[in-house]
Amino acid sequence: MLAKSFIPTLITLLVLNACQDSPPAPINNQASNVQAASSASSESLTARLPDTAPIIHVLTTGSVSPFNFRDENGNVIGFEPDLIEAIAANQGMRVQIIPKSWEQVWATIDKNPNEPTLAMNTIGITEERQKKYLLSESYVRAPNALAVLKDSPIQTVRDANGKKISVMQGSTIILDEIKAQNIKPAQLVNRNSLYLTLGAITNHSADVAWGDKLVMAYYAKNMNVPIRFIDLPNDGVDDRVVFILNKKDTELLDKINRGLANLKADGTYDKIYQKWFGTK
Repeated sequence: MLAKSFIPTLITLLVLNACQDSPPAPINNQASNVQAASSASSESLTARLPDTAPIIHVLTTGSVSPFNFRDENGNVIGFEPDLIEAIAANQGMRVQIIPKSWEQVWATIDKNPNEPTLAMNTIGITEERQKKYLLSESYVRAPNALAVLKDSPIQTVRDANGKKISVMQGSTIILDEIKAQNIKPAQLVNRNSLYLTLGAITNHSADVAWGDKLVMAYYAKNMNVPIRFIDLPNDGVDDRVVFILNKKDTELLDKINRGLANLKADGTYDKIYQKWFGTK
């Protein structure tokens, strides 16, 4: 159970931020520390490289918390910026992150840019993208899952049948998953953001929160909410996330994949993952 002193604070935050996709920053010192650590990490990685090191242009929206989002100074931080900085440094390259709209990200990649460029925005794999672009090795999976309080009697997906389930308003994929799992909720508790979807189980408006596992893990970590996840059975959905490059950038693709493999081998990847999501 949540500490009694924390519950009113969390509920107040949830009510005041009903239209936000993410919690106010910072909610607590832990959120501030995450942001500061991210900036410090990027600066230290860059400082180790000579000015003559090649630069990768990284396109992202800076709006997908906790994968990539803006801090209070407007800098793009998150799991993906930390990861691409580490990959680039491993391969002797520097990074310039360029925030753009979702449409501009794709338009820039399509233009066959002269500079080494990649798109990074929790981009999934589709048949069309495989035909049109170069796709890196997957650097994370972004599955949906069920979140419950740690002391909840709900242990399996089937246990959610007949329970109150909170979902993000308009999430047709989630509704399709609920139907596919043959779950009939007692009530669907619609919320305006995934942050509030998770909050519904902390104030007991719902028994289960159903949504993006990594995003909910990030919110729970920074709010000190004691939850656990129930993974969905494998439904054949490809939830891998990749970097996207123009077809001509084969050399850059090789470096990105090589750097990613090195980070996974030496433990750096796990440290970055745990920093943002808390558990793996």
